[in-house]
Amino acid sequence: MMAGPKRRDLIGETIYLGRYPQADKGDISPIPWMILDVWGESGLLITKECLMVSAYCDMKKLEYDLKYLEWQNSLARERCKEFFYKAFNEKEREIIQKRNIINEGSGSMCQDLVFLLSEKEVKTCFPDKESRKALLSGYAKEQRCAGGYSSRDQYADWWILPQYERRNGPVTSLSGIQYPYGFLYPKAVLTNGEIRFRERMAYYKYFAIRPCIQINLAAYQNIEAKSRKIAGRWRNQKNSPYGYGLV
Repeated sequence: MMAGPKRRDLIGETIYLGRYPQADKGDISPIPWMILDVWGESGLLITKECLMVSAYCDMKKLEYDLKYLEWQNSLARERCKEFFYKAFNEKEREIIQKRNIINEGSGSMCQDLVFLLSEKEVKTCFPDKESRKALLSGYAKEQRCAGGYSSRDQYADWWILPQYERRNGPVTSLSGIQYPYGFLYPKAVLTNGEIRFRERMAYYKYFAIRPCIQINLAAYQNIEAKSRKIAGRWRNQKNSPYGYGLV
């Protein structure tokens, strides 16, 4: 988490930003986000539900090179990029801030506008198993088709950033690249709220993506105020079951 002045009163609140299929393919509706952390004018948000179903990495590519287990080369990151351009309009994209994502172990870094939480962030923001449980949206359930891992459970298995398993000696991929810190495993929050990681999880195409973004909260308030005035569809927190934001 980034350090700085905190607005603890905002943490846990719900805001609406962007539009995406949720109840079903045809229901392109405002996306509810939970505020996880606030520092200065920036806020860390996560979707209330898991909105996409996807494997963490492309298995055909992974057969050739272990680098596709790294976040910057993963299929999950590609899906997050697609989500950014599908879910947000131009004004909304302007208030979303880039976030530095550091691969633990390799030390490599990339910047992303939509990303996954790290295990440390999950444990900080969701300190117990019950709070980590997340539902699949109706649209995401449609993507599961015949079901999949833990399909009988009402909750979703959702990806978080991968982590290296420390081993004695380097691991070498088929392309000859050496990884000095050991093998990199996909990690996920399972339906029971536990955090697990193992090699074979990379093959699970029915796990879900729960997008995260970092936004300028002051700029968001300007957008919502203008939208409220023009659209006349504003519901405040007191009289709306949806929290606050455009609905």
